[in-house]
Amino acid sequence: MRQGRRDVLCSHRRLPQPRCTMHTLCRYSVVMATIFTAVGARHLVAQSAVDPVSETAISGYRGTASTWLAFGAGNSGVRTIWWGERGDKPCEMEVEDGAIVFEQASATRKRLNLCGPDGATDRPWSTLGSGRVVAFRDSFNVRYLVRGVAVCSTSANNHRLKGIRIFAGGLPTGAAPGTYPEFTHSNISATAEQPNCATWQRTVSCREGWVASGLVVFHTPEEITGLALRCREVRY
Repeated sequence: MRQGRRDVLCSHRRLPQPRCTMHTLCRYSVVMATIFTAVGARHLVAQSAVDPVSETAISGYRGTASTWLAFGAGNSGVRTIWWGERGDKPCEMEVEDGAIVFEQASATRKRLNLCGPDGATDRPWSTLGSGRVVAFRDSFNVRYLVRGVAVCSTSANNHRLKGIRIFAGGLPTGAAPGTYPEFTHSNISATAEQPNCATWQRTVSCREGWVASGLVVFHTPEEITGLALRCREVRY
């Protein structure tokens, strides 16, 4: 909870300190954790992704194993996904988070490497290459984070992941003090493909008001075949 101030009418019988008389406007500090029913808004400290976790279905194929690239509860959600290949096999993936509260932005990354010690042929982040990136950037007064995902698969029986499309949820960052902006689903998406993207699989999504706080990467020992989301509610 946070401290605020509120004006009240008081009399000397009810509030002897400070001294005041009937119909005098007195000011005093109160702890505010309430709903302002007149305007339908709450005084709140900050948004965060909270437990429990809900996991979506799979977009793509299950493979033989799964790995979490997850950030846990707190002030972040998935914002960027990179993946790279070696020998046509999608074998490396990195996920970067974005802060739910803009002022506390601090990006971290989680990585899965199935390519071996040399990693993908197209290295992520620090070098230019043919790796693919899907990411959201803030627009005017709105912060976007991932709330849904779909993958594109090759037509071959190996079910390799060859494309990713992410769907955004948005949170207003320029709302007036004392308002209660919601994390809501939008139609904004970002898409990237590798060669041999043949079939887009179903879209899987967090429920309304929930953000993706991590990925579940489905794979064989050598290549990535599908994705799911680990979702948490955005709460104040």
